[in-house]
Amino acid sequence: MPPLYPRDDSGAITSFNRSNDPSWQIDIPGLAQLLLRFGADGLKRLQLSGVDIHAIGCLLYLGEITPASVAFRSKLQKTRDIQRSKTWWIHEVAQYRSGVNFVVDELLKIRAGENILALFTAIISTLEESSIEVLNLLFDKFGAGMQNTPSIAQLENIRSVCLNLARDMDFKDRLAEFHHWLITQTSHEGATPINYEEAIPSTTTIVDLVGILKDMSTQAMDRRSRLAYYGPCGAAWLMLYAKEILGFSVCLVFRNGDTIPLSGEFSAADVLLFLQASDTTDVFKCLERPSDIITLTSAPRDQSLLLDWQLSCGEGGVDFFALICRWNMKDRQEIGDLIYSISAEYIERRVACRGHGDHPRCNETYHGQNVASMLNVLRQTLHLIGLPDQFTRKTSWRDDHFSHNFVDGTPRAELILRQFSSMLQDTDQSTIHRCGHTRLQPREITTPFSICLRCHLYDVVREIAYFSSSLVFSDWYIAFKKVSHRRLLTGGDSLAQLAYTGFGDLYDSPGSKELHIEGFNETGLVGLANELAAICSDSAYASDLIQSNKHKFLGISIDGTLMVNYRAIEPNLRPGPWLILRDGQFSLHGEQRSLLVASLHHGSSSCGHGENIKNPITPTDLFPRIILSVKASLQRDTIRMQYTVSYESKGDNGGSMRFEMDVPVLNISDGLQVLHVGPSCPHRFEAPLQVSEVRKDDDSDDTGQSKSYFRDSVGNLWQIRDTLQFDALRRSFAVFHLYPAKGNAVAQWASVALAGYLLKRYQTFKHNGLYLQQKACLACTADYTKAHLGTSETYDACIITAGK
Repeated sequence: MPPLYPRDDSGAITSFNRSNDPSWQIDIPGLAQLLLRFGADGLKRLQLSGVDIHAIGCLLYLGEITPASVAFRSKLQKTRDIQRSKTWWIHEVAQYRSGVNFVVDELLKIRAGENILALFTAIISTLEESSIEVLNLLFDKFGAGMQNTPSIAQLENIRSVCLNLARDMDFKDRLAEFHHWLITQTSHEGATPINYEEAIPSTTTIVDLVGILKDMSTQAMDRRSRLAYYGPCGAAWLMLYAKEILGFSVCLVFRNGDTIPLSGEFSAADVLLFLQASDTTDVFKCLERPSDIITLTSAPRDQSLLLDWQLSCGEGGVDFFALICRWNMKDRQEIGDLIYSISAEYIERRVACRGHGDHPRCNETYHGQNVASMLNVLRQTLHLIGLPDQFTRKTSWRDDHFSHNFVDGTPRAELILRQFSSMLQDTDQSTIHRCGHTRLQPREITTPFSICLRCHLYDVVREIAYFSSSLVFSDWYIAFKKVSHRRLLTGGDSLAQLAYTGFGDLYDSPGSKELHIEGFNETGLVGLANELAAICSDSAYASDLIQSNKHKFLGISIDGTLMVNYRAIEPNLRPGPWLILRDGQFSLHGEQRSLLVASLHHGSSSCGHGENIKNPITPTDLFPRIILSVKASLQRDTIRMQYTVSYESKGDNGGSMRFEMDVPVLNISDGLQVLHVGPSCPHRFEAPLQVSEVRKDDDSDDTGQSKSYFRDSVGNLWQIRDTLQFDALRRSFAVFHLYPAKGNAVAQWASVALAGYLLKRYQTFKHNGLYLQQKACLACTADYTKAHLGTSETYDACIITAGK
């Protein structure tokens, strides 16, 4: 049956005889005025956006015939006003932002432009590649002809420049909520599994709906036709588009004749939604003009639809926890404390020491020293997704909230919550065949669960605890605050399975310091980027994009979602996120690129002789005037960044040194993962280390010349690194490489990158180490380092002097 058809079986309904669409003709005089207003600078900015002036003309004509309400156009303007402040710079060289958007700002200056942005909000805020198909079909629908239809490449560019504004509108959030509400209103069983992808119509149905509602909007109010829509698929999208964007009145009609006026009574509503029925001819007899009904039946869910549907959390966004639980749980404190306790343990294990020594204090990593602040980030993250803002951590969560049962002979942890005892149970004490649990029904809903509530909440706890512990390593809670709609579907993807595996390892190994799963704790920054992509984006290309650029990316754009390697671009070792998340695009000189990459390490140059080190050695800064310079260049599809440090000195001790070297910033994340902070000691941080100069032969030196080292009173060998790097050679003895960078943030940052690069290149971190002298004197730091490295007699240990 076609989507638009006459109903004449009872004589009550006829097809709507629409007038012919106006012939398609771009407003050439108006386009000429637009060109004059742009000026030379505007035309250049338009060119840099990738959208040509002809495409703008086509969009404006489409906007003239697809209206939007005054209220929604005002929301567009207000949202864009907020967006304009969202521009960030990387060392005042490259931008990542959504604040600068020439095309959107020009469209918002005229009503037709506002209209087209309103239409785009309904289409591109949830659809990825499928949105291009919808836009192409719309031009066909309205008879644009091939000469007046933008190419696929132009439609892709148009979507790209309009995407961030569409995502900042709340259409996508209300769509998820309305779909959840519609399903719960029309289902005979509470909290049924909800397929959120059914909230969006098929591409052809979207086009038909836009066309029908466009025709209705041109009719006089007292003679306007009405749309009757049958079926649940796409009903939420229609309701929101008609009600919020067009300003139409909408009414929901049940099988038994009951109605819920959403923005208009049944007798006068412009759009009638029949989710449960397909033959409701008799109900139209009470309408004033039953012959003016247009009927449309929803098509089955389009399996080929490609979504990238992000849901905003927090104020103005969705109550994520209510949606994933499938009902509005009133008391969330108990389950919130449980999720917080599990997630906190994940975080502690992810930053735990993986050393080889048995030193009792061998557990303070660089990231591990910031656990308290990370737990505060976790608290704010969980609050944004709908849990309370304060939590009590339970170290005994395993005993308090889980018990062991056997299902088909297999041991399984069972969730225990106090609120289960206050829920309604089936009077016949029937059990669910799959798990053997008694059916429970929360008192907040009036119909019983069609699924096992215990098992469902068990999945919810495991998944939220895992992915919230990943979000803590980003600044998600500050600016981005969006999650993929797929996170509402428990057990639906590889990240959910990773959460179940991770929970099993966590639950079965209390007291352990490690997590034995292939999460980002095993693969570093790339693993974290993959997890964040699965949490925040639906893009089908996210994982491939990250993997294919894993050895070079500083920043990556995943369909308008930016991930930036914060540790690499922030030239200090102050605590902070691993990755930062933003909306927008990367740009340099106005030209946009999807990748921000770092130049590979090209080496260094130096001349002169460093500072003459006196006996004894004390913590100091040999690089007081070090300079960091950052250059950026445009490549075919990337912005390439090059970081260089340079230093020139004429020391009071007779030494002089000038060097310049590229900083391998991509190694900083790896270096920080293995960077350890020694425990405090009873001595002064500046306590001198008495040394004497000795010469030793390196095993790999073919010249027969020995090298100079310093030996302390217990036999440790030291080298002072006055060029921020060292040559890793084969030795039969251990060496401490000291980077004297006390209080020098840039030198410490560069030291982590350079030492980490060389340790990783020439050997492995297994028998070497990177340490920060922060709380102890040099002698005690050396003792801690040896205890951490274990019994190995040959190693290169890099110690960076930081200061208390």
